[in-house]
Amino acid sequence: MRSLKASGMIFVKEIDLIKTYCDFSDKNSVYVILGIARKKNNNLTNSQEIVYREVIKKEKEISRKYNKIKSLIKGQPEYNFYIYITVNPRSIVKAYFRLKKQMIVWDKEVFGGVDISEHLKKIDGRWISCLMKECCKNGRTKFLFDFDCKCDIKTKKFEELLKKHTTIIWFKETRNGYHIVTEPFNFKLLLEEKDYKQFENIVELKKDSLLFVEYIGK
Repeated sequence: MRSLKASGMIFVKEIDLIKTYCDFSDKNSVYVILGIARKKNNNLTNSQEIVYREVIKKEKEISRKYNKIKSLIKGQPEYNFYIYITVNPRSIVKAYFRLKKQMIVWDKEVFGGVDISEHLKKIDGRWISCLMKECCKNGRTKFLFDFDCKCDIKTKKFEELLKKHTTIIWFKETRNGYHIVTEPFNFKLLLEEKDYKQFENIVELKKDSLLFVEYIGK
């Protein structure tokens, strides 16, 4: 696995990527680690897609949560999985208020005689879903560029183009290209660059997405 930070090329294990990337300096920040088997990578329908999710609340939990996800994936050896980490930290305060609003709706339903038992059985999943909402990210949004190309020349040119407008935080090789995390900036200025046209069909900006960590295939 090859990663690139602003200081230059470094070689790290997947678990070290997570430890280096995650910042828990804000006590309200958590990250979500996911193991996903998607329809497009497996013989699955949309409803059959498999998603394992764990909330990492502090640095010392990273190894345990990462190993738990990997253990769950090993129990499904017939599928191809991708492991991701949320590119932006999640705010437990914002997610709390979002979940609280949902619970108020449930309160009203109870008084109306509605059975909310299924909601309550899945409340842990509801909590993670709230954390994953874009409105529940914590701090400034990091940009993630999904660069679908492994040509060294094009990759270097795109990297240089980005550096004209922003700071590159992380540069992670994926199966088909790279995930490039940057500080937020005026994206319109990048689009106006003459040299950007050659990248239009191979790059996508994702403002609150998932950073690729590892692929585990059959």
